[in-house]
Amino acid sequence: MKKKHPLLKFIIFVIIVAAFYLIYNKYNVITITAEDLSFEFTYNIENANDKYLNKEIIIIGEVKALYKIMNTRQVLELTTTMDELPVICFFKSKTDEYEAQKLRETDMVSVKGICLGTTSYSYVRGIKIDVESISKE
Repeated sequence: MKKKHPLLKFIIFVIIVAAFYLIYNKYNVITITAEDLSFEFTYNIENANDKYLNKEIIIIGEVKALYKIMNTRQVLELTTTMDELPVICFFKSKTDEYEAQKLRETDMVSVKGICLGTTSYSYVRGIKIDVESISKE
């Protein structure tokens, strides 16, 4: 009877663990409304940073406006309550930016992206999202 090499068992174990980790991260995406995200960042920023900062999230919300920042970069703003921080979506790809131009005020959208919190892109006040994909609801 042949004995398997212990290093081979270890390598197989590492590959299985890595595969489960990647699958878990790909399908374990947080879904939240723009209003709830804004509320959490406005009234408890430490807790919101722990839950969302640098994590992939899906934000469901209503289009408030699509405009250019500093006459260069186009952004999408989602509707939130007046006294709370706005949710600002920055586009990574020209395709998503082009798709966003088709949206109108009050359209419901689903935005998948990385939450950058309130400190990135400091020239804009609000919660910043680096958009990976966008779709109309």
